[in-house]
Amino acid sequence: MKRTQGQVSSYVVITLSLLLSACTSPGPSHSVIPPSAVVGVKEAQLQPEFWIARESNAKKVVLDSRQIAEQNA
Repeated sequence: MKRTQGQVSSYVVITLSLLLSACTSPGPSHSVIPPSAVVGVKEAQLQPEFWIARESNAKKVVLDSRQIAEQNA
């Protein structure tokens, strides 16, 4: 099937229009940057207590002081 130059131009215009509309779709009206400047993280998550409270074995001893010294050596 042979296409005329007008048909090809129409395809190009439609394709470009679709691409441009995808690029200019509205996003959030404004970005909110928290005081910590860590986007997507709640203020409580910046505190060790938040993570310790979530861990069921938070008080479990993984290495004693001798093992820590060996590991550091």
